[in-house]
Amino acid sequence: MRQPKITKRAADWMMTTDQCRVLHDFEQVVTFINDRAEVISVHTAEIGMGPFSLQVNQEQLQIVKSIVVGDEGGGPTPVLRKAIGPALFGPDEKACQLWNARLDWSRFTADMLADIPHELPDDIDHAMCRLHQAIVEKNRAGVEQASKTIIGRGIGLTPTGDDVLMGTIFALHVLGWERDMMQIIGEQAAGSTTSLSAAFLRAAVAGEATEPWHNLLAGKANALENLLAVGATSGKDAWIGFVKMLQVARGRMQTPKIGNKSQVAG
Repeated sequence: MRQPKITKRAADWMMTTDQCRVLHDFEQVVTFINDRAEVISVHTAEIGMGPFSLQVNQEQLQIVKSIVVGDEGGGPTPVLRKAIGPALFGPDEKACQLWNARLDWSRFTADMLADIPHELPDDIDHAMCRLHQAIVEKNRAGVEQASKTIIGRGIGLTPTGDDVLMGTIFALHVLGWERDMMQIIGEQAAGSTTSLSAAFLRAAVAGEATEPWHNLLAGKANALENLLAVGATSGKDAWIGFVKMLQVARGRMQTPKIGNKSQVAG
């Protein structure tokens, strides 16, 4: 049986959560949320790791669903560690392989960049431009206002606007500046978007990303294509926010340092 794989964020969730409810239940993944609005996603390898992942095999996922999904109907469920820990991990709850969701963004180099033929809705695109300009101008009020305009815009578990914000945050990690601007963006998520998307944005501020971003920075074959294929448009939307933020920074700073290169796509 494959050894489960878990992130620190997910492990902390299991150790500190007394009550939770099912947030989403799909064929290959079930996501839970606790009373602190923190989430954990229990899923198979087909989904790929993320900041709050517990990756299991198909048999183990069915154990989770049979124990804590069942007929709960969205009500509180027992703590996952007590309910499914022994079934997944056996007598040793430390048997999971730890997966580090935090990226070393300094490894990103300009030759990884590429413009793509993807357009955002006009309202989100215009607000994104205002946001990026406010960031380079260190206009905190402007960043907050533009972020509020973008957050939650669009449809899906992670709306288009949120994906754009996540890409923007990742770009700021690459540039190595404006940490306070990331935090302003992340603070807008509470109560303004889906619970899952808010969790992704909080993780992004901490420098944590999903597996496709890890593969990109590792230089794996077809990494960008796989990233862009995430969701209906989520991968493309995040990439647009990422690239456009770097382009605005280049225009402001002339040659922002990215890894060991000094050019961004134009």
